[in-house]
Amino acid sequence: MVKLYIESFKLNIKKQIEYKASFIMNAISQLFLFFTYYFIIIGLFEKFSNIRGFNLYEVLLCFSIIHFGFAFNETFFRGIDRFETLIINGELDRLLVRPRGILLQVLCNEIDFVKIFRLLQALIIMVIALLKLDIVWNIYKIITLLLMMLASILIF
Repeated sequence: MVKLYIESFKLNIKKQIEYKASFIMNAISQLFLFFTYYFIIIGLFEKFSNIRGFNLYEVLLCFSIIHFGFAFNETFFRGIDRFETLIINGELDRLLVRPRGILLQVLCNEIDFVKIFRLLQALIIMVIALLKLDIVWNIYKIITLLLMMLASILIF
């Protein structure tokens, strides 16, 4: 099942890279779009030193965790979000006659590789925020961070 998902992921990457100029412009637009959100947060903290006791890097950490979950789902699980279009277009019938599970096929139906740039942005901002927060790490804090990232994925 995982092997089929990986193969589908590779095919989707090839499909999206086929039009190189479109792929590059889409990737650049994704980078600029979500960095604007981070710049807005930074701009807010230029005006206000803290918001209800939270400093810039605490807010960036929270936003990057939320952004990580959203970007992860946008990249790897977009097919579930567009399930109704499969029904409307009649593509669900095509998937139902195949000898694979319907959930896997729906997941593999639409994988957006360009959204990986959003995922990387979230991870970069998260690392920057974690480095600036001077957190004394122990196993419980690491587990908490991983559970927060997992919860963010499950929420979206």
